Formats: sequence, structure tokens, C-alpha cells
Amino acid sequence: MKILYGFLTCVLVGTVVVLTRGQALEEPRVAWKETLATIEWTESLADPKAGPNDAPFSILSGPSVGWLTPTQAVISWEVIAEKTLTANPYASLSVKYPAEKLQFRSAVLNNLNPDTEYRYQLKSGRYQSKTFSFRTLPAKNAESFKFAMIGDTQRGEVPESAEIERKLFGQIHAWKPAFFLHLGDMLGTGRGDGINGRKGWYRTLERNRELRASVFMAPTAGNHCLLGNGYPWFADYFADVKRGKTAMPDGSLPPYYYSFDVGNVHFVSLCTESAKIAGKENVADIKHRGLPFTYNEQLAWFENDLKSTKALWKVVFFHQPFHTAGGYPAPAYFTKDFGGICDKYGVQLVLSGHDHSYQKTKRITNAGRQVSDTGSVQIVSDGGDIKQFDAQKNPPAWNLVHKKINHYVQVEVSPHAMRFTAVDVKGDVFDRWRLPLKGQPEPLEINNRGTP
Repeated sequence: MKILYGFLTCVLVGTVVVLTRGQALEEPRVAWKETLATIEWTESLADPKAGPNDAPFSILSGPSVGWLTPTQAVISWEVIAEKTLTANPYASLSVKYPAEKLQFRSAVLNNLNPDTEYRYQLKSGRYQSKTFSFRTLPAKNAESFKFAMIGDTQRGEVPESAEIERKLFGQIHAWKPAFFLHLGDMLGTGRGDGINGRKGWYRTLERNRELRASVFMAPTAGNHCLLGNGYPWFADYFADVKRGKTAMPDGSLPPYYYSFDVGNVHFVSLCTESAKIAGKENVADIKHRGLPFTYNEQLAWFENDLKSTKALWKVVFFHQPFHTAGGYPAPAYFTKDFGGICDKYGVQLVLSGHDHSYQKTKRITNAGRQVSDTGSVQIVSDGGDIKQFDAQKNPPAWNLVHKKINHYVQVEVSPHAMRFTAVDVKGDVFDRWRLPLKGQPEPLEINNRGTP
């Protein structure tokens, strides 16, 4: 990062991503003063009711850290051509509100230093945001860092559920992880045309607005993210993940399936919503359910990705679980195909949501579910929803824990082990354990109020 002092500033060029196709916009201007980036742009959207002293637009969602590396950050936000917003803006807008009056924007901050805190502020005409901060990811050779996970924050229209989610997101923010994983189902219905198709996204992103303004959230698509009829908004709201609007050199298709490295850990996000079998029909080579890829395309990419990494740790996350003591597993063919690749390339940790509960398994093979000290531990962590599911009457022997509880999970990475702390909505720790590079999970002591 070029640090400039006194009255000197440096302008770095970013890019703008817009929702309306084919509309070119002026690139934002990014001016640095020491570690503060001022992101300034000329906004094309304007409320005709705005007076000369009004900001003629509002920020609908964001700003958020849409992508993060040790040397780069993408800041994203969504603009609406309204000078003021109500507490529930979608309720006050006509169902025929023009789609072109809501657009996405983003700017790229380059040449940053690893593991360094920066601040940023948005400015356009009379609009000026408050100042936010974020920390870049650790350097490539880092051996220790921490991340969090949460899943199924999908019932925000229920006040009790929304409050649970806000508390959990607030706890994650206070813990200050390097980033966090969302294991899918961020809302109840992710598809829809016009203004009604976006209101669920507004609700869910409002609940984690403060967290995502400072901490990168790596998403995976849940079934509810793609549920419903009409336009699929998931790819638009997470278009900045790896700058996914353009073809990826590694063949990935973010935000549906992609990978990234943090220190000595290789993370892979997969999409469980692409089918191999529909009814009695094999659709493995068909772009099914409106997704822009086939089951076999993702499978081939996944094997090549794991084959190519030399990272010490391999972590794979997706929505529907390989293994669950509850009633909602991934399709058997997905577990056999993708689980077999995890076994082949030594994936140590598999993370999922979907079957609302907290679960962890013994270390097992994924395709055959045989106990193995070189297999994978599966965590099911989808404690964001007020609705939690029961376990089977006779849980399988490979399952170590099944608990109906609202929660998130902290993970601390070190060279030869990962340490896990499961935290409930009150801030109490209810499970704490260690995963060595090889060998079975090891329980750790929990003090009162969860103090390590």
C-alpha cells in the first residue's frame, strides 16, 4: 500500500458493476490519505423530488467487503434513486417500481499490505457515508488466523428470528475474524421478478450490514437462495466474489463454485443445488434449474482444483450436508461423487448447513462413512434460524454431537491443528474441541460462560 502523508493523496482506479446490462458508468475515484480510502463516484441515479441540498439517492444495501485478499479489497454497495428510505423501504415502493432505479456499484482497492487495517468512506455529491474499517487477509505464508461460520439466517420476516440473527452477526463482528463463511439459505425465497423479488435480500443483508461492511463473507448457495420463480438474484448480490462477472482463469464459476487460499488453508465453496438426477432422468450434463453450469462441469472443476492445491489444510463448504444425524442430507449421488473426491485428495474438514442444528462427526471417509484418522470431520452449523430440527431416533455411530441450538462457530487455525468453539445466542460456549491434521477430534475444556 502506498501510504501518503500530509496533504498528498493517491488515486487508484476501481471498477463499477451495475445491474442494468450494457450501461457504462464513470469509474470511481479512490483517493488515499494514509490508510483512509475515499471512494468517490458520480451517481447516475437521482430522485426527481430531491432538492438542491439533498443527496438525491440512498444506499439500499452495503457498503460491504465483497471480496478480500492480502493485497486487494472490493467494496460493494447498492444504490436506489430515492432521497430518503423508510425503515422497510420495499413496503413503501410500488410493485411496479422500475428496476433501473436500483443498481449495484463497486470499487477495487489495490496494492494493499497483508494483515493491515484500512478505513474507507463513500462520497458522491452531497452524499457521504460514515467511515468503515476492514483488515486485509493474512500473508500467504501465514500459519495462524481465525474465521467464523454461520448458516441458514433465512427467517428474517419473523421478528424473533431476525433478533437472533442480529445477535449472532454482532457476536461474530465483536470476535473480529479474518473473514466468515455463510453456509447457505440467507433468506426464505431468493428468486423473483421486480421489486418483490428483491425484498427478501434487503431484509437479510440489513441484518448483517455492519458486519459485512468490515468483514468479508464468503457465500455458498442454499436451496432457498435459489427458491421461487423469476429472476435469480444470488449471483447479482455476490457478483464481486472473485470478480465473478468475467471468466475465471481457474475455471471456477463464482459465486456458485470457487476457491481461495488464506495462509496455509485452501477453501472451496460448492453448490449443492445442481442436480445429477431429476426424477428418473440423468441431467448431469444439462444446465438444470436455471443454473449456468452442469453437475459434471462443477464436479470436474472440483477435482482439478483439489488436485492443484498444495495447501496444508483443505476445507470444503456447501449447503446440503454429506453426513447428518437429522433428516435432510444431500442427495446420495452428491455425497458419493463429491465426497469421493474429498477422500481422494485428503480434505480434513467439510462444512454445511441445511439441517438446522449443530452437529459434528468423527473423522470418516465421505463416500463410505468409515472411521478414518485421515478422513474428514463434517460440521453442520446452521444455527441462524429460529426453527431447529430434531435428530434421528437412533443417530449413526459416526455422529458425535447433534444439538438444536441457535449458534455460530469460531475456528482458530494453527500449523498443526484447528480449534473450534461453538457459541450460542447468549454468548455461551457449548462445545469446544480440537482437530489435528491427522487423528480424531479431541474435546477441550469449557469454563463457565464459555471462557477458554
